[in-house]
Amino acid sequence: MIRNITQDIRNAIATEVLWGLNDIYEFAEVAELFNFKITYWDEGENWAYIEYNDVSLGYIWRKHPLMFLSASHKNELKKLLTEFNYVIDIFVDDFGGEDLIIDFDQQIMERLSGELPYDVPVSVSDIWSYSVTW
Repeated sequence: MIRNITQDIRNAIATEVLWGLNDIYEFAEVAELFNFKITYWDEGENWAYIEYNDVSLGYIWRKHPLMFLSASHKNELKKLLTEFNYVIDIFVDDFGGEDLIIDFDQQIMERLSGELPYDVPVSVSDIWSYSVTW
């Protein structure tokens, strides 16, 4: 089933928090208290990774509070996400499944990637690969 995530991305962009400057680091610190591991590079990549017991659970957009997370690990993530209720979480069954769609939107294109295919089904992996260094 195709899910349109355009409004989710708009909501993440519109969230009035210092995510890219401060809050993502606070999120990482709290995540560690719940035994999650957040991996990111200070230079270059727009996405961080969240792991639990050496299992990849998803991607965290470092520019805005948006996460693509594994639906099969929703229970493990629930407690952490309640600490940051402003984070937009998109749960998917498969990071490679082309079951997401993003409508063409100038603001999203400017923030995410001008190369990402819009108005057609894409996967989380597609979104990541088109915007990893954007």
